[in-house]
Amino acid sequence: MVQFAETGMLGYRIKDSNIRLRFFVIIFMGILAFGAVLFWKSQLLFVAEYQEFPITHYQVETRKQNLFKQIEFQNKMMRDSKEMEKYN
Repeated sequence: MVQFAETGMLGYRIKDSNIRLRFFVIIFMGILAFGAVLFWKSQLLFVAEYQEFPITHYQVETRKQNLFKQIEFQNKMMRDSKEMEKYN
């Protein structure tokens, strides 16, 4: 088993021991593995709808603005309904 591992690593029992080809195959497989990991990570982020670095102060500000808009809209509707009662 050890002899098989040594020959597999060195590749001296291969009939056409093209070192450059072996090197490019190893580099190519490494690039594929790295790309697969990046793709997997990006897919996890999209599926989970997860933000790694949320901007909390922006989210709080947006929440406050939405709350104020709702209150303002309700007040406007109340004013409009009171004005309509005057004419009825």
